[in-house]
Order: sequence, then C-alpha cells, then structure tokens
Amino acid sequence: RNLRWDLENDLSQRVGDIAARRLLQGGKHFAQWHAQRIAHLAANVTEYLTEESSTIAHRKDITGFCAAVQSLSEECSRLEQRVQKLQQR
Repeated sequence: RNLRWDLENDLSQRVGDIAARRLLQGGKHFAQWHAQRIAHLAANVTEYLTEESSTIAHRKDITGFCAAVQSLSEECSRLEQRVQKLQQR
C-alpha cells in the first residue's frame, strides 16, 4: 500500500538513465503546459461570455439586481400596509 511505482527506474532499464530522466521531465512539462492551456481557455471563455456576449451576468450586476428586488419587495409591503390602513378607515 505504501509502495509507489518508480517509472523512471523501469524506463531507465529500457532506454537508459539520461533518456528516462528526460522523457519523464518532458512528460511533466507537457502536463503542466496542458493544464495551463486549459486554465487560459476557461478564463477566455468566461471573459467572452461575461464581457462580449453578455450570456452570463457579472456578480456585481446580480448583486445590484437582488438589492433592487429586495427594495421593491419592502416598498410593496409598506404600500400594502398603507392600503390596509386606508381600508380600515
């Protein structure tokens, strides 16, 4: 359970020590490059959807909208109370 496969050692028996080391380093760099490209792609898609196509709203716009809805709800409640008071008179 605590043993880990030493890929470099197994690979070095087939292609040599230096080649195995370089192959693993190249694989690690490729994986890091690939992860960076995916992160950049996600950031670009997000920016496009929020800035250019307006498909997704900004957080500040949603927060402002929610505050406006809350304010309108409170005003409606106050108006309803005033109407009820006028009906009682």
